[in-house]
Parts: sequence; structure tokens; C-alpha cells
Amino acid sequence: MDSLTAHYLARELHARWNGRRVEAFQLHRKPASVTVGTAGSEPVRFDLTRLDVVAQTTRVPEEAGHLEGFMILLVEAPVDDRRLIVRLEKRGKFRGSAARGATLEISAVPSARGARVLDDGGNPMGAVGSVPPSLGDPRPELGHRELIDAAAGGEISALLHGRWMSPPLARWLLNRSEEIEDRYRNIASLPDAQPAWCDERLYPFALCEDAVAATSLIYPDGFFDSKLVSAPGARKDRALERMRGELSKAAKVRAFREAADTLMTIQHSDVAPGEIILANGEIVLLPTRQGETPKALAERLYAEVRSMERALETLPGRIRKLEADTTAFQNPPSDKPQANAPRKALPFRTYRSSGGLDIWVGRGAKSNDHLTFREAAPNDVWMHARGAAGAHVVLRWSNEQRPPAADLEEAAQLAAWHSRARGSAVVPVDWTRRKYVRKPRGGAPGLVVVSRADTIMARPDGISERKLRSGW
Repeated sequence: MDSLTAHYLARELHARWNGRRVEAFQLHRKPASVTVGTAGSEPVRFDLTRLDVVAQTTRVPEEAGHLEGFMILLVEAPVDDRRLIVRLEKRGKFRGSAARGATLEISAVPSARGARVLDDGGNPMGAVGSVPPSLGDPRPELGHRELIDAAAGGEISALLHGRWMSPPLARWLLNRSEEIEDRYRNIASLPDAQPAWCDERLYPFALCEDAVAATSLIYPDGFFDSKLVSAPGARKDRALERMRGELSKAAKVRAFREAADTLMTIQHSDVAPGEIILANGEIVLLPTRQGETPKALAERLYAEVRSMERALETLPGRIRKLEADTTAFQNPPSDKPQANAPRKALPFRTYRSSGGLDIWVGRGAKSNDHLTFREAAPNDVWMHARGAAGAHVVLRWSNEQRPPAADLEEAAQLAAWHSRARGSAVVPVDWTRRKYVRKPRGGAPGLVVVSRADTIMARPDGISERKLRSGW
């Protein structure tokens, strides 16, 4: 659960639980989780064993436990933080007070996944998992120059120090680098959520090309009990449906442009109207935001118009090509041996990037030497965490051009993960072509000398490591 998802999940839970009495509450130690349910709604279980900590509907006995008699007043998430805070109150006669307060805190911070209940004096009433750290300051919002530089360089790591940022959101922003500022400013304004599925994961917005609209950020009961994999045909149909929907929306480009032009002429009001009547009598409903001026809304509409114009130009051809492509979204050929074939253990780990490139990772000092000097091609990309013992990593990319930013970032994450610096928040990873790496005479196994290299900042991420291991 990244900070953006935590914010929107808190919004959804507040709408579901606000003013309702707790009827189900359990702190589970094995496996670590917490379940909360209120009158008139399905209980929700927060799985603390998962690195991303998800919320899932569940069925449990109706026991209120520590929170018997309490009512939920508020569900919130601190700005740019991976935790949920639930404020509760119990009415009654309590030593001069007409009510007793309590707070439930659920942490998805990777190094401190846990939940605890505190009374209104801050005393613990129950806990499971790790104790959440103290609240820190939110990251700063990214500025114009930072966004433009990130778009030019295509580096995910250049965005991750900004507020609300996560690797999936950064990839989505860089997907259309020409729109990076409009996209980021929209996200940072925290508009209404539009939940969507991307590769069987829920996000507050459609952060992938073939996203499927969802109604909630809470996973259905039993979702993780079996591996759900979309059939290639179903994914193709969803992608076509999404593109046709975008094309249909883009047909309103003329009306949106005229509405934006009209807004620019409004001088008598500081607040944008909710609708505009065009010269031909057509009524255009406007996506206004609280306190937004006509000029600010017009600028947003102009950005939307530019996006619509690009859609009208590119989508018809993409739709025709996808309709004719019978191999679209088919799974790549499996590298796994057949059931009856003897397995041969490789001297290095194998991964596949989201872009379909092979990534090889050494298993130790001798494995590093074998991988670097016997398996890697001279022009392959070679990586190693700077200043820390760890694995040699080879990204199979012999093209003279710079490797794709997403694949380079994923390989760097593996170099960070398979190093002694794994516990760091961010790890500098040096990368170069394999031909610039040499073995010093008499050097110990795994010891190399690099004549030239660039550096990329990477976040060690176990979730990404598992995805890359399974080939996405």
C-alpha cells in the first residue's frame, strides 16, 4: 500500500464506517492481520503479512473485542504516509467524562507493518506486528523543473522523492512524458478516486494501458486464495474497450475547447461555473474543483483538449492494429523446462523485466565471475550496488542506445536488493557496458575493476523482486 492508495482507501473506509458502531474487531497474531467490521457493512481484513498490506472483505465471527461499544468517528491517512488512523468514541459515564476515545492505527510502512489500539490517554489496548514509527514530514511536491528533467531523462528514481510518488505512479507519469506535469498536478490535487485493476492489483487510478475499472480499493473475499490470471483474449478485449472509450470521449473535443475559450472571457466571477452554454445551445458540464477560478479550469480543459486531439490522431490506427493482431497479450514463451525434462540449475538467478528483457543475477563471488566474464556479452548492461558487497547483475541489452528506463530501473532494483545495502531506503547502483569491466590480475573471486560507469538510485523492493522472478 503506497501513500496515495492509503489516502484514497481512508476516504473509502470513512464513507463506509463513519458514524457506525463497531461489531467486529480482531487482532490476529498468526498470520498477522487486523479485522474491522461495522453495523451494516462487510468486515474488512488488513493482511499485515503482505509487503504491500492490502484490505480485503472477509467473513469472521461478530466479536467487537477491545472495541466493543465504540463508534467510528473518522478514518484518515496522514499526508504522504503509509498508514491508516481510525478515531473512535464510546459514549457512557467514565469518571467525569461522557465519552471515552480510542485510536486504531494500521501501518503499511515496509519496515514496520503492524496495528495497535490506544486509549485516549495514549495507553496501549492491544497490538500486533511491529510498532509504527513516528510520523515524519511529507515529501515535497515536485516542481516544474524536476518534472521536466525527469521526463527528459526517463528516470523513475528522479521522481520518487516527490509527494505521493511510488514506482507504479512514476512509470505512469513517464509513459506520456509530454503530459507529465499535467498528470502530476492532477494527482497532487487529490481528485476523486477512479479505482482500477492493473495486473490483478488495485490502484486509485488507471496506472496501466489495459486497466479495468473497479468500484472499490478493497479486494474481494478469497481473492488471494488462488492465482487469478487473465486470459490473453480477455486482456485484449479490455484494452480495445478502453481505447474505444477514450476515442468516444475525444469526440467532445470541440465542445471542450469552446467551453475553455468561454471560461477565459469570464471577468465577473472568481469561481468557475458548473456548466457552460455554447453558442449553438449545447450545454457542457464542467469538472470544477472547490474554489477553482475560471482561468484555472480553462487551463485544465485545454490540457484535456490536447490529450483528446492526440487520441483522435493515434487511437484509430492502434485499434485497427490490435483488432488484426492475433498474438496480442499472449504470454511470452516460458523458460521453464517441461515436466519430464531434467532440470539443470543455472549458476545465476534469472529474471525478466516488465519490458521482456532477461536480467541475470549472480549467486555469489564465483557465480559473479562466471556471469560477468563467461555469460554476459560485451555490450550487455552490467550493474553492481556502489560501495556494498553484492551480486553482479546483467541486463541483456546489446543495443548501442541507452536501455529503456523502466527495464534499467528494475535491474537496478535487483542489484540493490541482492546487496548488503538491502536495508537502505535508496541505494546507488553503478551501471555500464560489460566491456568496461575487467578482472584484475590475481583478484579475489567477484572482484572487478570498472573503467567507466553511470549511477542510478534504486529502492530495494521485495515485491518487485518477486514480480521480476515470475516474469510479470
